Amino acid sequence: MEEVAEPIGLREKPGRLPKTSGGERRGCTRYPLNMELRYNVVDRLKPLQAGSGRIVNFSSSGLRFVADKLLQPGVGIELAVNWPSVLDGGVRLQLIASGTVVWTSGTEAAVQIHRHEFRTRGAGVTFRVA
Repeated sequence: MEEVAEPIGLREKPGRLPKTSGGERRGCTRYPLNMELRYNVVDRLKPLQAGSGRIVNFSSSGLRFVADKLLQPGVGIELAVNWPSVLDGGVRLQLIASGTVVWTSGTEAAVQIHRHEFRTRGAGVTFRVA
């Protein structure tokens, strides 16, 4: 497995991606998506930094987005996306996901998603941008 450099000043373990044959390492197809998101960089579920950004592409196992701040590979991250689809009766949804930043290039970052769920927006997570 390939290791990603440890972030400076944080106690997170480096993120890892599985090696596959050929140049493509993704196990799931990514789809272009242009949506806003909010995020928290976390250390053991304790928020360290809040921010916002815009999704570039998305799959069931990861996403790439442009953040409003520089992020470091290896940090834990929680994401909240106001989902465009609604349930019967017009109930709005929010996608909540947590994962690890696996690479960055400037303010662009890729996240490997470890856990995700949809919540009704009234019960969703709101991140304040510092």
